[in-house]
Amino acid sequence: MGYMILPIELYFINKFHKENLKDSKPNLKPLNQYCDYKEALKIQNYFSYKLGLAWCKAYKNWYKGGFIKFYFEYRKLKKELGR
Repeated sequence: MGYMILPIELYFINKFHKENLKDSKPNLKPLNQYCDYKEALKIQNYFSYKLGLAWCKAYKNWYKGGFIKFYFEYRKLKKELGR
């Protein structure tokens, strides 16, 4: 019997969650006002960070040949690094 009620319970949990998100808007300050902002900018220039971004982009567009584009992006990043 629990399996039959589960979808209904999940629906109400989802509905409750969406209503709570509408009511509470986070009060965030601009990114450049955080104390580790300069360190984050420095990390964005790391090889592993750029490679991870390229992988995420390729994975999202796998049906458009994203992994083939990833291979060429990897070669470009590697050439920039001088490896």
